Amino acid sequence: MSSLHKKFTPTPSLKIEGDPAFGLMVLRDSTTVWGTHIRREALQDHISSSSVEHLQILADICSSFQNQAITTYSQPLSIQSTAISTSENLDIKSLQNELIKQTQIIEQLRLEQKSLQSMLIKRERDLTRVSVDLQLFKGDLCQLKKEFELSKSFIHNDGTYLWRIDNIQQSFRNAKNASQSICISSSPFYTSKYGYKMSLKLYLNGDKSVRDTYLSVYITIMRGEYDSLLNWPFQYPITLCLYDRNLKQDHVVHTIKPDLDSDCFQQPKMDANKSGGIPEFCPLWKIFNKEFGYVQQDTMYIKAFVDFNIYPTKIWPYWTKLQSYGLPTNVEHIKLEEQIDNEK
Repeated sequence: MSSLHKKFTPTPSLKIEGDPAFGLMVLRDSTTVWGTHIRREALQDHISSSSVEHLQILADICSSFQNQAITTYSQPLSIQSTAISTSENLDIKSLQNELIKQTQIIEQLRLEQKSLQSMLIKRERDLTRVSVDLQLFKGDLCQLKKEFELSKSFIHNDGTYLWRIDNIQQSFRNAKNASQSICISSSPFYTSKYGYKMSLKLYLNGDKSVRDTYLSVYITIMRGEYDSLLNWPFQYPITLCLYDRNLKQDHVVHTIKPDLDSDCFQQPKMDANKSGGIPEFCPLWKIFNKEFGYVQQDTMYIKAFVDFNIYPTKIWPYWTKLQSYGLPTNVEHIKLEEQIDNEK
């Protein structure tokens, strides 16, 4: 390397000052100034003979510039990268904390769900048990109702039944306004403790062809507890009495004599047979006439008497008189027997 080249070490901040055309050239960097005066001819010779060295110097200068630029710009990038990395780490840490929190919440919800499932299973078991108990209770209640109805039936088990009908006026209006004949049915009763089961049926406005004209009364033979022990068809006369509660006591009395060939009096195959009775039991004009006491205080009384003794027809006027004395049924029978003997 020439002596000129040894006077300085290239740096990225190297500057060339002066005008080479006048033979003056000064080299300057940030800390050092190199200056020299050379002849133009010598400078041309130097340039021609030292091209390789000049290229190497230029390459070194460029490399120095490049290294300095990399150093200069890499520091902010490193700082920025560190900041970004720090921010990312904080974000990751925050996300990790949030993930832990959500995981804890999910675990808590899972435990609560498990607890609720256990409670639900217990409630379902309790509900099943209550449902079974309810069905048993319904069965018991149904049986009690049957026993109660049966006990009511046995209240009248001496061959007589006194039926009190309430709300006559309203029931009559309902029957009159209905599109077809409607009836009121009594509670069932037995003719004896182990006897026939039957009930009464009343058409306040009349039945079918006698509608709006007569009051109709029927008897219905029902399927009873002891039908297999009884004789069939039912063959005993049933006397019905509509009470007149005025002083004249003009009771309306009719006797139903069973038709042994009629389905009405055969052993019931269903809950009840077809009803049989007296359609023209009493004229409607008479029922609500103030001269009679068939309806008083909005009530009406009808008595059924099953005639197991087959009394003669002529005895019934006397029987109607006995109804005002409130005699026990057995005493009524004694009185009737006495009356029959007196009429012989």
